[in-house]
Amino acid sequence: MPGTIVQFLATREEILNMLDWFRADREMVIAAGHFSEPGELILLMPEEPIEWVKNSTFFYLKLGTKFSQENSLFVHTGASGDCIRESSAGIKGEGPEFDYWKKRLAKLRRTFRKGAWLYSPHSDVGKYYKSQYYTDGAKAAYDRGVKLMAAAGWNSYRLEEPEI
Repeated sequence: MPGTIVQFLATREEILNMLDWFRADREMVIAAGHFSEPGELILLMPEEPIEWVKNSTFFYLKLGTKFSQENSLFVHTGASGDCIRESSAGIKGEGPEFDYWKKRLAKLRRTFRKGAWLYSPHSDVGKYYKSQYYTDGAKAAYDRGVKLMAAAGWNSYRLEEPEI
């Protein structure tokens, strides 16, 4: 089954705005939840505000008004607070819904900035990843001293230009 995913650094507010952007032109239902309570999902109908699920850590976006996980876009938010963890949005599936989400993710990807250094906490040796995506809000938070972290573990990102 084909799939596509994009990983990025973004603030929680930017992710909530992203959800609104996703549903701006199509009717869809959103299921929201927390990894600490995996069996509990909140269903958000098309007319209900994103504000109702703003503290959720993951979202399924399904075209139409009936929810199922099949061909739903999955969005995982990195924890925000004293740090921003890498977030992701992706889908597995096939058919028209999959094609729709794949195009939306490609369009979203073009709005991001690119390029970041990834550092291990055990050494000051880093590697530059030219395709690491991040938002303007993540850059502003980094400039204020907020730590940008990988999705898991203790590796951190630095948003600096590569040395030539």
